Amino acid sequence: LGLDLRIVRELAGELQGDLAPTRFGIGWWSPYPDDKRRILISDYLVQSANGIVINQQNAAIHFLEYRGAFEQIESRIARATSTTGRFQYPKPTRPSDLLPERLADVHMAGFFRALGSALDCLSSVAVGVLGIPTRIIMSDFARLRRWFQDASKGRQPPHPKQAEFGIQLEAMIGRAGPPGWA
Repeated sequence: LGLDLRIVRELAGELQGDLAPTRFGIGWWSPYPDDKRRILISDYLVQSANGIVINQQNAAIHFLEYRGAFEQIESRIARATSTTGRFQYPKPTRPSDLLPERLADVHMAGFFRALGSALDCLSSVAVGVLGIPTRIIMSDFARLRRWFQDASKGRQPPHPKQAEFGIQLEAMIGRAGPPGWA
């Protein structure tokens, strides 16, 4: 994702610091929404900010484990033989011989799940911090991007800070991969 986790940790700390027990959540939001919703939304916002860091760490762990499993797969492929011009992989002698392939699949899936979860947490933080008029708990990356696209078409004029964030977000996405990747 290319995020500086120090900045995300700092934001999470600031959000945590904004919690006011006497106001039941983010203090400067009071009196809106009502106390019960402010408690829920405030907690969700803080947990989402922390979730960005946790999910990025999980993605890094899955990536390392995937690489380890793939090295084991490569080692097995290196022992392939060719007697008739066709490669023949060594036959497994025990179930654990097939484990690296399964582990590679598990960790590849875990890597992408963690990245997707980090993006969804980022979306919730953007909704909460920027005051985007959509449900914070139902927020996800695709929904956030659609909101910015609709807002840019004038359907729901954004606040200048919201518009600026949307432009920066799309620019980061454009720099992060080939056209249309996200």
